[in-house]
Amino acid sequence: MTNSAREVHVTYKKTDIENPTIVTDATIMAKYLRELWPLPLNRKECFMAVYLGRGNKILGHSTIGIGGMDAVFFDKRLIFQEACLVGASAIIIAHNHPSGGLKPSSQDINLTKEMRAACKIMHMQLLDHLIITEDSHTSI
Repeated sequence: MTNSAREVHVTYKKTDIENPTIVTDATIMAKYLRELWPLPLNRKECFMAVYLGRGNKILGHSTIGIGGMDAVFFDKRLIFQEACLVGASAIIIAHNHPSGGLKPSSQDINLTKEMRAACKIMHMQLLDHLIITEDSHTSI
């Protein structure tokens, strides 16, 4: 029996972005997210992360989880794994409320606190946690 470790190989695909989106406020971020949201905002709850570099230029985004009508489960480690792979210095997280309500739940508030603390350990910033609906958004 041989003991062998698996090697991880990461490949980066550079895209030619002449004018990357620069995030200056929650409204710009909400517009960006609505354009790429994986499902209709009133269908299922989804959780996304946007990765930013210096100057708040968007480096990339990822759908972290897709759930049901009122919950989404995901592994927070995936957010940081991807943030490290793209060299992010900041993260914005977002999820939708299919009901259309904008009020953050206690779970939303706790998640924001946990992510902010984890970002600090990773020498990153959590710039925002947005709740997106078809018609509006709110910043936690």
